[in-house]
Amino acid sequence: MLEDKNERYGIAIFSRYPLEVVKAGFLTRAVPARFQEARGAIWVKIERGGQGAIHFINTHFGLGKKERVEQLKALAGDIWLGAIPEEEPVILCGDFNTGPKSRIFRMLTGLHDAQLHLEGHKPRATFFSTNPILRLDHVFMSKHFTVKSVDVPTTPTARVASDHLPLCVELEIAPHGNEN
Repeated sequence: MLEDKNERYGIAIFSRYPLEVVKAGFLTRAVPARFQEARGAIWVKIERGGQGAIHFINTHFGLGKKERVEQLKALAGDIWLGAIPEEEPVILCGDFNTGPKSRIFRMLTGLHDAQLHLEGHKPRATFFSTNPILRLDHVFMSKHFTVKSVDVPTTPTARVASDHLPLCVELEIAPHGNEN
């Protein structure tokens, strides 16, 4: 997706449905003097066979508070989320490196935390994978979706694959034109 010449990892989106990359780019650049890595996002439109597209954005925010605010401002701006019409469904997910009581959450308007929209579900932490105590990974959705299930697998493979556990959210979209 994106590559900083000094880094060998990134973010990706896989889909069994046809998708079109709308945008892939940096939200902020690396600032080596501050030990900040370049951080970005990828935005695709997933085609649903004549039922309209879903906008899907995956991101990975930085570790510093100010850095994350800059990244959210860029992501919420006119060339990312701000370019998507309100009537079109959106999913935003990734490692936000911040919890649900943060400024980032308060700034993110128009999208809902999927873990808070499943009746009877207690939100689950994803970090550290060996002993999850923080909820840093999130799935946000527009009003077009209903949450069907949320899972945070804790298999031995999930625990060693990353320092974060996976956050798996099953969403259902309202039939075209029948959103709330």
